[in-house]
Amino acid sequence: MRDVVHLFEKFLASRDLRLTRQRAEILRAMYATHKHINADDLYDLLRREDTQGQLKISRATVYRTLSLLTEGGFIQALELGTEHGTLYEHVLGHGHHDHMICLTCGRIIEFLDDELERVQSEAVARHGFEVSWHRLNVYGKCVACQRKASQTTTDSEGPDDAESEGESIGQLDSSSAAEGQEDTP
Repeated sequence: MRDVVHLFEKFLASRDLRLTRQRAEILRAMYATHKHINADDLYDLLRREDTQGQLKISRATVYRTLSLLTEGGFIQALELGTEHGTLYEHVLGHGHHDHMICLTCGRIIEFLDDELERVQSEAVARHGFEVSWHRLNVYGKCVACQRKASQTTTDSEGPDDAESEGESIGQLDSSSAAEGQEDTP
């Protein structure tokens, strides 16, 4: 974490800004959180942790600092659309992965697929493209939301044949190279 703080401090200095206590706490909280989080939830988290009331942080400071962290490549923003807003996750020290994002409930499933990575690398090589970074976000409807939609249709048409709600959701198929990690906003 000390290295990340030092890099952020250097990034801020390059913009004639300094590392304030509030910015340092926002950075710490982002790197302590191992899930996707929106600005308002991060603000609430910081306020809850500040039991002595000494941090004196505003919502605007959280938003501005998240913007700086995104610009500097310390975190990445995931746009979920107007209903679910923007979620953030730290990227330094966090292995590469892609996302499946449910447009209905906002659930995010992280995944890594070696075959997909290989195909991307081949396409890049074929075009002689020099990659700085890449991100893949797949938008759609998660299993649970598909079931709810199906159950609603089934309920209106007749007897309920829907699967049980207790079943786990969002599991990746066996072709995935890494286990899926889910966040629900």
